[in-house]
Amino acid sequence: MSERSDLALPQSGYDVLSMIVKGYLEAGALDSEVTLEKIMRSTALTGSMISRNHKFLSSIGILERVGKYYKLTRDGKEQALAFQYEDSASVREIWRRLIVGNDVLRGIVSAVRVRGEMSEEALQQHIGMVLEAPRSKKNLTGIRTLISILVEAEALKDIGGNFRVSPEFDMRVRDEERPSESENERKGPTQEAPSEGEKQGEKKHAGIVLNVSVSVALSADSTDEDIRDIAEKVRQLQKHLSEATAE
Repeated sequence: MSERSDLALPQSGYDVLSMIVKGYLEAGALDSEVTLEKIMRSTALTGSMISRNHKFLSSIGILERVGKYYKLTRDGKEQALAFQYEDSASVREIWRRLIVGNDVLRGIVSAVRVRGEMSEEALQQHIGMVLEAPRSKKNLTGIRTLISILVEAEALKDIGGNFRVSPEFDMRVRDEERPSESENERKGPTQEAPSEGEKQGEKKHAGIVLNVSVSVALSADSTDEDIRDIAEKVRQLQKHLSEATAE
């Protein structure tokens, strides 16, 4: 599932949204787009009420637009079936999947995590600010619907009027953000940085080669044989040091 970085506000309550999603299923939008008139017939909702929610349902990944019309995405099909069969566990799991895949919703949950908990009023204000939604009755309805979705997904828990991130959802998000084993394999094994002791050892080791100096005292009485003998000893010493540094 690809991540989404946009989010529109719902324009109706949670129950109306679920009716619209089921309506798409009942109108035959499993494999192809359907007209607004068909959705109106399957839901008994007005065309304007359905249309106003298209932007939200598309932004969260339930619907996708095809030309002038809409059809259900794969997640949308699964959610419509879950609504139809009243499968609360599947409804929760699909909402969770969509929340994890949306940057904005994941950021809202993260804001609650950072604060520890948020009151309903504080959470409403935060969502309104994030979505740049002016305070109005219509936008407050949409904000409350978003909170209902977060609670339905058990991303947030309502504890005495304050909202906290559920530990299970928090773990889910962290698992999603952790690089997979296949990604680590593609990157190859991580090469550990040498320890301080190893660095010092390398410096000391290199010092044998760089810092050793040989003083040779020759006198006026030294013969050519003495010089050749000293030169041979120096070559032997160089060979010994070279072998030691290579080990």
